[in-house]
Amino acid sequence: MSDVEEVPESFAEAIEELAQTLYRAGVPLTPSMLTHLWVAGLVAARLGAEHVTVKEWKPGKRWPEFRNLPYVLKFPCPGDHRTEDRRDDPWVSIIIEENGWFSLDPQSECTKCTAQSIRDWLLTCPRCEKGEDSERHDPMHWALDVFDIDGGYDASPLAWIMLEFGREARRALARWWLDHTEEALDSDPIASRSTENRERLRVSQVAWAQRVIESQPKRKPSKAKLDAAGAAVMTVEEAAAWLDAEGVPATASQRAALALTEGRPGRPSKPVIEKAVTLRKSRATQA
Repeated sequence: MSDVEEVPESFAEAIEELAQTLYRAGVPLTPSMLTHLWVAGLVAARLGAEHVTVKEWKPGKRWPEFRNLPYVLKFPCPGDHRTEDRRDDPWVSIIIEENGWFSLDPQSECTKCTAQSIRDWLLTCPRCEKGEDSERHDPMHWALDVFDIDGGYDASPLAWIMLEFGREARRALARWWLDHTEEALDSDPIASRSTENRERLRVSQVAWAQRVIESQPKRKPSKAKLDAAGAAVMTVEEAAAWLDAEGVPATASQRAALALTEGRPGRPSKPVIEKAVTLRKSRATQA
């Protein structure tokens, strides 16, 4: 377990609200779901994160199979540290616990990052550190404030993760209104005032719920053609989108991107990945 026991109060409240909303919709909040939301939040913040992958040898198989560890994720070291041999940039890996908080993975590659330093990084707003005062950032914002604008006045990594909690709760609430409309109306004090109010609320809330569900991104299964070497045939743009979908950090080097995607189905060829990495880095610089 992590040597940092204190869970930020706002973060714990966000998880509790998500759990209650999911429960009402008949969906349990699982540790794997929480881990997925952590990854989504860090990717949305352009920090990059992905599940830790392990090789497994199956009896009678010539090649190893790759499996994602469902509760372990990794991301580039935020402390500008180097590996112990001083030759590369290390990764930090953390375990998402059942309460939604994290512990530092004993096998984390960076030997200098501690649980406390990762906690501090998660809670630090980079816009505050830069002294930014703009429409998207109020320097006097409350910690973990994610309610004013998309991305939140607080741009800390944890705020982005909490924003994903809120989006998941919103989707669950929409499913509840669509699947249990009468129950939802019975629980609303406005609907109980009159039949007219009930019907007006039914129309507005069902329409809202349908918009929420329809706005969910749909990831189509890859049907890419393969070249003679078995690599997926993609344009550079398509390869950049594939790297995004696979959770490869936009700051990853060409060598790191190739290493992280080794053995993954649908991987484009090495030259295309290298050009896609260059494209993604140029976009990150311009953002």
